[in-house]
Amino acid sequence: MRRSCDGQPNRTPFGGLSYAKPPYAGYSKTLKQQLAELNDEKSQIEMEFRQRFNIDYQSLGFNAKPTSIMRLLAQDIASHQRDLHFMQLNLNGIIDVKSLKIWLKVMNDRDMY
Repeated sequence: MRRSCDGQPNRTPFGGLSYAKPPYAGYSKTLKQQLAELNDEKSQIEMEFRQRFNIDYQSLGFNAKPTSIMRLLAQDIASHQRDLHFMQLNLNGIIDVKSLKIWLKVMNDRDMY
């Protein structure tokens, strides 16, 4: 048993040394809070991205990888380019107002489905 300077037994733990929390004790809690905030921000950005590019969860799942997203976007771009090409071909066949009305009706009906 240790003794204090006056010769009496020291009954405090660790021989009178005071217990101080290490300087990093609050870091874990702070890091957990920051991680939760970052996850919330990531989810918000992902949701906005999915809405902007019309990407549903069935197409890519919840944890989509950038390569999957790029592949899906490339497919969408190719599809739109094909549609544009066919529209341009159809527009070349329009020779009067009547054929224009028919073409517009076909395009409108196509977009409904």
